[in-house]
Amino acid sequence: MKFLSSMPNLYNFMRDGISFDSLLKRYALTCDHVVFNRFGAPIGEGEFDSVGHFLAACALKQENYELARALGNDTRFSSIFIDMWDYVDDAGKLERTRYAFVDEATSKAIGDFAYSEVRRKKGLNADSYDFKLDEVKEIVGDLQADIGLNEYARCEGLGTMASYSDIVGRALGNLSKQPADNLIDLFDEPLLFPDLTSVPWDAVLELRSDRTAKEFRAFLERCVSSELDVEKIGKDLSNDIWRLVKEVEPSVGKAILTAIASNLPSPIIINPIGVGIGMKDVATARQIKRDFAHVFFIQKLQSKSQRKL
Repeated sequence: MKFLSSMPNLYNFMRDGISFDSLLKRYALTCDHVVFNRFGAPIGEGEFDSVGHFLAACALKQENYELARALGNDTRFSSIFIDMWDYVDDAGKLERTRYAFVDEATSKAIGDFAYSEVRRKKGLNADSYDFKLDEVKEIVGDLQADIGLNEYARCEGLGTMASYSDIVGRALGNLSKQPADNLIDLFDEPLLFPDLTSVPWDAVLELRSDRTAKEFRAFLERCVSSELDVEKIGKDLSNDIWRLVKEVEPSVGKAILTAIASNLPSPIIINPIGVGIGMKDVATARQIKRDFAHVFFIQKLQSKSQRKL
């Protein structure tokens, strides 16, 4: 899968409380590549010579220049991101026409929402204009750019997937073109996933190349093909965790499993190789490891969140 992103996309997620660092980590773990539109970013003649170097600086904005440069030079990181201007046949056409894909009804909904959103954040009355118009323009511009870019990609058949923040759905309200659920919203489920800000980039990149991460991405791709929403995908993951527990139950003991189920919000993910000695044979343990690889990805991600930089 390839997600489509841009500077407005990053800012829209930031408005929903998701930092650049956390968002880019979600992308790294969820999809194969991110096609990034460099428009508005100082890439090329600016400070950064590639999309990878620029996004590394975005991710590590609180860190020093050397760390950001090292991350940008790491091919495990830079290979995730594809420059959209290289991805399309005509970058000039892209920039000239992408806003035309936002129709009048969508533009009106975005404009109305932007005013109400500024008032909401400032605690103002519905008829108040005690704010700067530029605050409204920033929201309108980012929402239109985000939606227009994804509509352009869809109409041009670029094979990318939209990744919209919640603010886009709130802006479009009940319009028929309201975006579908976002896969990376899965990471908002604390019973399944850790806070990615606690997982260092080196661990994210190490895990991204792990077989379990590849199986996790394949699992998500199957869910997308089946048109499952994020809530259903989350339930399927939880069900798979419980199925795994039942598979190893004879080797672990019912008393332990009962304690797990009664005292924890979600079951502990058990290493099948570790309990494989108590199973019928090693082949059974290996089969479980294959069948539940996407679940063991969650276990590994949870464990890496405990590591320190």
